[in-house]
Order: sequence, then C-alpha cells, then structure tokens
Amino acid sequence: MISDALNRHNKGLAFEASVATCFPGSEVPAWFSHKASGAALEPELPRHWRESGFVGIALCAVVSFQDHKIQNNKLQVKCKCEFNNVKTSSSNFNCHVGGLSEAGDEQRTIESTHVFIGYINWLNINKFQEKDGDKRCVPTKASIKFRVTDDSEEDANCDVLKCSFNLVYESGSWEASLRTEDLKQCENRWLGL
Repeated sequence: MISDALNRHNKGLAFEASVATCFPGSEVPAWFSHKASGAALEPELPRHWRESGFVGIALCAVVSFQDHKIQNNKLQVKCKCEFNNVKTSSSNFNCHVGGLSEAGDEQRTIESTHVFIGYINWLNINKFQEKDGDKRCVPTKASIKFRVTDDSEEDANCDVLKCSFNLVYESGSWEASLRTEDLKQCENRWLGL
C-alpha cells in the first residue's frame, strides 16, 4: 500500500492526504524505527532528513479496545505532529492514521487489540510547514501524540498502548542510509581521511 503511494508520488499524482489501514494485532511492525509505549513519542530527527528522496512519514498506533462498544459504529485514530527547530517556531499538523467503521446502527463490541498504520506524503507535510514558518530551517525534533475518537469527535475510551513513527524514503528508511553513512565515516577514520 505504501509502495503504491510512493509510485503515485513519483508520477506527480500526490493528491491524496494519506493512506491508512488497520488490522488485529498487538505489535508495531519491525520496520518502524522510532517506537514508544503509550500515546506519545518525541523522536530526534537526523540532520538533513528532508534531503535525498524523502517522500513522507509513516505513523503507527497499537490500540486496546478492551470490550469497547463502537458508538455510532465509527472509531478514528488521529495524530498531532509537531516539528520543532531551535531557530524557528514550531510547525504542526493533524492527520488521520486509521479507523474502524461498521455498517448499520447496531452497537458492536471490539474485543481485540488493533494496529493502525497511516502514511502522509511530503507534499502535504510541506504545505503545513510553509504556512507555519521558514521552510529552509529543517526541524530537529518531532512531538507526536495519538488519540482515538468516536463519530462525534469525542475521545473514545480506548488506550493507545504503543506508537511509532518512521521517515519514508524512496530507497528505504533513513536508518538504512544512516548505517551506510556511519560505515563511510568509520572507514574514512580508519583510512585516516
């Protein structure tokens, strides 16, 4: 699903706000690099993270419903992202990470824990940052908070057990490129360069 969004982005078709999915489960997928317990995390961002093929961010939340009854048959997992830089004011945006909905008016009980994964492309992130401040300054820290709401936009009585964040690049995650950069630096030190 994320690869389809990347293909559309590469072809200049980046009109969608996000890609979202959910499934029963209790673990954040292994490919997410920034993980935390609870509903919030504050990852440090690598220098120059917006360069060289950056296409968006992936967000993940593991939600425990504990026999939660869906009010009006709809639940949404939402996220508020704030990017900070020492030199500028912060920029922030809200995004939809995923949701559960049922057809009909009957109340349904959800018994299992679910994993919600959402993706927002760079063009949409950039729009928010251009409104909020100087886009030349690259944020060095992110503050990410997840919440679950019902159909009336009120907070649902559900717990976000774990959350995660990942920068998405055309050729893989930033951690892979960081490892390559670290190896080059170590190699240069060893060779005396």
